[in-house]
Amino acid sequence: MPRPKETHFNFTEARIAELPFADKGDRYTVYDTTTKNLAVRVGETTKIYYLIKRVNGRKIWVNLADSENTSLKDARDLLIENMKIVNDGKNPNDEKKKLRQDVTVQQFFDDFYYPAHSLVRKNKKSQNTDYKKCRQWICTWTHLQHKRPRKLLLCRHRSC
Repeated sequence: MPRPKETHFNFTEARIAELPFADKGDRYTVYDTTTKNLAVRVGETTKIYYLIKRVNGRKIWVNLADSENTSLKDARDLLIENMKIVNDGKNPNDEKKKLRQDVTVQQFFDDFYYPAHSLVRKNKKSQNTDYKKCRQWICTWTHLQHKRPRKLLLCRHRSC
């Protein structure tokens, strides 16, 4: 599909839906004229809202949301939230990266709980039973409900 002739226009739900998908291995970006720093990057199968801002001489791209699952109004609200973070001198991508690097529940059990637990409980049968139950619980909790490993930092008493 050819790229649109206009790369800067007033975003509406209809105009974004009309944007043709890019050719295989290609992508292009269109910019909103009414909301500064808002753009949509169009790929082969997706259209994603981005915050684009130059900070300390570097251009940062912050993924806001997928256009299929998020309305334009919600994307603009997300842009405002992320602009507050950027105006405080922080990069929202660094915050997301920090969350990805935290310890997962699975890593906690494998690295901390089981080694310490094996020192306390000497009975091998009870160790194996505990290990199997925890693995079963963690596996169903992280993969079936959340589709990705759950970060330990995000666990709250009621959400776990």
